[in-house]
Amino acid sequence: MNRRRLAVIALGVLLLVVIVLILNSQRHGQPEAWTVRRGDIEGTIEVSGRIAPAHPVAVRSAVESRVETIAVEVGDRVQAGDILVTLDPAPLEARLSQVEDQLLATEVAVAMLDRSGQQAALEDRLVAEQRLRQAEEAYQEAQRALAETFILAPIEGVVLEVPVTSGMPVGAGTVVAQLADLRDLGVSAGFDEVDLAYVQPGTAVTVSVDAFPGQEIPGRIATLATVAQQAAGVTSFPAFIALDTPEGLALRPGMTATVRVSAVLRSGVLVVPEQAVRTVGERAFVTVVTERGQEEREVQLGLRSGGMVEVASGLQEGERVILRE
Repeated sequence: MNRRRLAVIALGVLLLVVIVLILNSQRHGQPEAWTVRRGDIEGTIEVSGRIAPAHPVAVRSAVESRVETIAVEVGDRVQAGDILVTLDPAPLEARLSQVEDQLLATEVAVAMLDRSGQQAALEDRLVAEQRLRQAEEAYQEAQRALAETFILAPIEGVVLEVPVTSGMPVGAGTVVAQLADLRDLGVSAGFDEVDLAYVQPGTAVTVSVDAFPGQEIPGRIATLATVAQQAAGVTSFPAFIALDTPEGLALRPGMTATVRVSAVLRSGVLVVPEQAVRTVGERAFVTVVTERGQEEREVQLGLRSGGMVEVASGLQEGERVILRE
């Protein structure tokens, strides 16, 4: 009797274990479902650019002459006051000699009036004094012009461009060099017209420079042109990116850079995980959980980002879809 009772109890325990195992197996075998909801699709806009000075300085000739010597080359570092270019002083020396002779002649004429025994007419004296002032001003201007044959660097920086050559004639205002302050560098880039909805002055960006792999530099869009430019058949809106460059990072003008902007490309749209989508050619399908069971449904997809995909049509908010393994 005791043996029969023990056998019954053992059989009951065994049946209970089998039932638990079956239930666990069924539970683990059930596919995971996702509730369709609204969310944002975020993306990253990437544009290429180059490191450039925020405020390049154009150095101009103040006088008309010819280039005699060029003291610097592109890439040279210069200090404020260093000689960049010298001009031929000969024509300016000739001008100085001419106005000096005119000044001496005017001074003599005034002195003769002063030493004259006769009472000089007031009008004659006023004319002589005016001519003297004009001669003195011309002489001072000729001296300044001769000094301007030495064209000096106005700032400390690096030489970006020297657009003149030895012997080349230059006029007043001609650019003879362009300098950049290496402490004030950013990125010159261009955004496509389709990106303008997501960027504006003040938009935060991150910048990577090919010369420093793995280094990300924070920045912001400082300026964004309102008029597009075309280069090599490509239309873009020029922008300048101001950088918060870490101390010790030796950026140089002309380095290749990539600008990245994180943007919400779609806001408040229906989204599902990419695991829920099955594609057949160019068509997309999801498995929807309904009261009647599961049904395959074709959907129209939009943008993808971060493992999520936008559902443009085919699903309603709150519906549940099966996630594929």
